[in-house]
Amino acid sequence: GVVKYIVIISVWGFIEKLPNRSTPKGFTKRNFTVFRLWAMHWSMEEIAEVVHMSPATVDHDIRIIYATLDVNRRDAAIQKAWLEGIFQKEDFEGIEWRG
Repeated sequence: GVVKYIVIISVWGFIEKLPNRSTPKGFTKRNFTVFRLWAMHWSMEEIAEVVHMSPATVDHDIRIIYATLDVNRRDAAIQKAWLEGIFQKEDFEGIEWRG
């Protein structure tokens, strides 16, 4: 539907640019994009649809995120990303919270 299309356009605009900074150390542009959406409680299927990859690839990126941050839970990954300055407020502008 129309609403889904608008959300996808909004998300792609969000994905295309990191706010005036490079991708944080240890992350590719793709897995950092997955991390930002996943941190906003998007499902693997929703992320996969928007970034045009399979849910298995999203799952693989999430495993990379866990390994990079040396954690094993979403909440721990998010907390560590904020505490270590990996996430910045601007990283989430234009993303819909799905929690």
